[in-house]
Amino acid sequence: MKYAEFITQIEKGKISSLYHFSGEEEFLKREAVEKLIEILIEKGLKSFNLDFVQARETKAEEIINLCATLPFGSQKRMIVVYDIQKLHPRHKDELSKYFPHIPESSCLVVISNRVDKRLKFYQDLKKSATEVEFSLLSDEEVLDWINERVKKYHKKIDSKGIELLLEAVGNNLYELSNELEKLAIYVQEKELIDLEDIENVVGYTKTENIFQLNQAIGEKKLNQALKILKDLSLSKGKETSIIFMLGNHFLKLYQIKASTEKNIYNLAHLLRIYYGLVQEYQNQAKNFSLEQLEKGLSLIYQADSDLKSGKMPQKLLIELLIYELCRL
Repeated sequence: MKYAEFITQIEKGKISSLYHFSGEEEFLKREAVEKLIEILIEKGLKSFNLDFVQARETKAEEIINLCATLPFGSQKRMIVVYDIQKLHPRHKDELSKYFPHIPESSCLVVISNRVDKRLKFYQDLKKSATEVEFSLLSDEEVLDWINERVKKYHKKIDSKGIELLLEAVGNNLYELSNELEKLAIYVQEKELIDLEDIENVVGYTKTENIFQLNQAIGEKKLNQALKILKDLSLSKGKETSIIFMLGNHFLKLYQIKASTEKNIYNLAHLLRIYYGLVQEYQNQAKNFSLEQLEKGLSLIYQADSDLKSGKMPQKLLIELLIYELCRL
């Protein structure tokens, strides 16, 4: 089945004990996992009833034991196994035999990027699992996805706005989701997201990558950060966007630093980012203490206030902010 059908089924309470999520669209996989968690696991009981494991680092016996463990204070527990294709062949055989015996009290979700249907493991999996395919969206499907996403923020965007957004960002759903969230905040009470809003917030994202600026500052590389800033085509509204994105970046670094969570998949769900990026945030967070990150957030919020009040030239204000952040 496809993602939309899966969502419809679980919202009706039709929950399987075993799911196989396959395909290349990582963003929708993450949302599907989050939706299942929302339905099955109460927030206060996640530490008892929710486990994320990496197939390459585990054994079939460990997965089986997690499934056999009774839920605490809930009707179900949930186990998510990432990159099931990396499970050792011997453990695949052992796990295959267990698939038909997963108890009703557990929901096991195994996730893979690539599937070789010729292998016995996937044939056995298909017999027991509810299979959900997450293929990359077509251009038309991305348009529909953007429209649906905007509705969640109670906003509207016209076809020209979508065209500019796709030109600036591309069709990566992680990046589109981030930019739409920022746009919804940026326009505040205004209902329509127009071309000027998109140009101000994300108009340069694809060709002049502000994420490189975030990374340079996170690594405290002042000269590199100032060079990237110089290469950015600053114009009315862009400074506001830069400060917004810096604030978002430092907030994630703070959350990473303050968290006692070691599981990268739990952290990815907390930060709402692709799990492959968690290591990058962790490495940058090592360059700061919690107090420094708190001060960085304070500097960013003050810069935002100064920008709105017109205290100093905007370009100078951004340069000073970057200098202070890199010198924390």
